[in-house]
Amino acid sequence: MTDSAPDQLAALRENLVGCADKYLNGDLPAQRLAVANALVNVAQYLEAHDFPPDALLPILRPAVALVARENNALDQMFVQRSRNGRPGNTNEEFLRFGILAGFANAWLQMHKDDGRTQSVKLTAAARKMSGGWFGQVSRAKLETAREIVSREPKDHLAVETARWFDSFFNHALAVLGPNQAFPLMVRHFSDHPAGRVMDILKTPPVSPTGEG
Repeated sequence: MTDSAPDQLAALRENLVGCADKYLNGDLPAQRLAVANALVNVAQYLEAHDFPPDALLPILRPAVALVARENNALDQMFVQRSRNGRPGNTNEEFLRFGILAGFANAWLQMHKDDGRTQSVKLTAAARKMSGGWFGQVSRAKLETAREIVSREPKDHLAVETARWFDSFFNHALAVLGPNQAFPLMVRHFSDHPAGRVMDILKTPPVSPTGEG
């Protein structure tokens, strides 16, 4: 980042003042977005000063939950319900599933004519994605992500995230080409949680243009 530390701090202050104004004067949805933006701005500032990505997750988790709330989803961190059996997926997990599904679909499309089976292709994609925010990625995990995105309604967080990712990835693909776009996108999403959430907060929803 080229800005000096004082410039970055001044920019953070300006952003937080703007968030505070929206919080004090807005309706409830505007207040939720103001809080989410404030949290993400703080996380981005810390990220620019070499805080490790994992240290930012407790700051970003409520931001993700607030964005999910606008999609009529409930985050189990804030909504406690009695459950039998395994707990359901969190909104961060659905966000991750949407991005994993997007990567898997992009990889399959990029290698559609290479003669390998889909299973082999997804195994290769998983090896390139493991680590960081993604955790341990396997072929089965990519298949699960694709299944979730294919079966859930279009306003589900995982589906909306996958749709948003497709638009973002297609832009990178057009600018950089497949050999650079895929690894660059993997690094971006794996290593920069603040930037990832800010992208989702600031990018308008992408209308469906075919299969989800």
